[in-house]
This record gives sequence, structure tokens and C-alpha cells, in this order.
Amino acid sequence: MSRLNQLANSIPWAILFALISTQLANAQAYHLEQLPIPEGWYVNDFNNQGFVVGHSRFTNGETVVLYDHQGVLGTAGKTWSLDELITLPGEYSPGGIMDINNLGQFVAVSTPAGGLREFFLVDLMDSNGDVLVDAEGNPAPTWKYLNLPTSSYTYARQVNDFGQVLGTFVDDTSSNIYYPYAFLQDSNNPNTTPVVLTDPSNGMPIVVTSPELLRLNNWGQVSGNVLTGGISGAYGVTKGF
Repeated sequence: MSRLNQLANSIPWAILFALISTQLANAQAYHLEQLPIPEGWYVNDFNNQGFVVGHSRFTNGETVVLYDHQGVLGTAGKTWSLDELITLPGEYSPGGIMDINNLGQFVAVSTPAGGLREFFLVDLMDSNGDVLVDAEGNPAPTWKYLNLPTSSYTYARQVNDFGQVLGTFVDDTSSNIYYPYAFLQDSNNPNTTPVVLTDPSNGMPIVVTSPELLRLNNWGQVSGNVLTGGISGAYGVTKGF
């Protein structure tokens, strides 16, 4: 099992975290554990450090976005809200975490009062893999805005272990308002212009038919269901950066 799916539809009162350890070539031992996360919370991703990240479909103050299963940040089994991890300027609505890589970097989203949603990259660890802390030893992640395409519907969806961010956006000036385009952004150089993925046969932006199926690997390759050359559902791969 490579990712945790949203289980709220089948088990509305709990989200179960499956820890799998292979004992024999043809046998696996499964341990199911109920996470102490509010009802209505959706899992978006988890990484090799035992961080489970997601968002809530409720806005009643339960803004848990990260569950620290192994206690990497200090206490095993602790849940964290976004405002416990970082401080954003001004007033923002409750946010969520879209994806997390194995270096402790995650892509988060929130919406400022009266504005469009904004995305930023958060580092939980330093370059040596140690947890970033303040003078009192409390977690003190760093964060930076991501320079993403400006539109009424922009989403940063994944981040790989090299800090490359994959996302989608709708071109508000185009007649295509139903399907988004895809882009890559190098978070190590967040002020650079995002690379919009294009069809090499005509140079036009590739239309993504299923944004939730887009995937980015550590080679900078992107795969997904797209519309190109008049064929719907084509499967495309790019070299990325």
C-alpha cells in the first residue's frame, strides 16, 4: 500500500493507519491503528518518517493538518494544526497539507481574508535531517511562498524529495474552464517562473482530465490522464526539470 486513501466514506468515525512489515516472501503482518484525528479529516499523504498529513472538510475549529506517529517532532501520536507549526501574516482561513516528501517538506494551502488561496512550502528539517527548533527546543519549521500560476483555481498537489512541486491551474483567459493545465515549480528557487507542461507535438499546454491522478516521482517525471492530440485519457510522461 503506497498511500493512505480517504476512508471517511467507509469508516466515518475513524481513520485507520496501516503499518505493514514484511515477514516472509509471501506473508505480511498488518497492524491497524486508529488515529486520534477529528471526524471529517481526510488523509492526503504520508511519508517514511511516519508523518500523516491532510485537511478537514469541517471549519468548526478542528484544524488538524499533521499527525506525528513516531514522535519525530517530540511526542509520538501528537496532532498539529497549521498555525501551531508556522505563523502566516494577516488573517487566513483554516488550511491543509496537500503532500509531504521524505525530507520533511510539505506543501500547504490556506486562504487570506478576501483573497485567493495561497500555497507555501514548509521545511520541518534542516539540511542534515534534524528537526528545526527554536531556542527552547520547540519545533520551528521554516516556510516560503510558492510562485504559482495566478488563477481562480490553482492547486499545488505534490512535492518530491528534490523539492519539485507539481500542481494544476485553470487559465482564466482561456475558453477551457473545465480542465486544468499542469505545472512544475522548483521550490529551491521559488521566485522562478513555473514550467507549464506542454504537448511536444504542438507546444500547447497539456490538458489534465483527472488532476487527482497526477503523480510526480524523484526523477522529475510526471504521469497522469491527459487530453492531447485529440485523444482523451492519454498517459503522458515528461522529463520535468
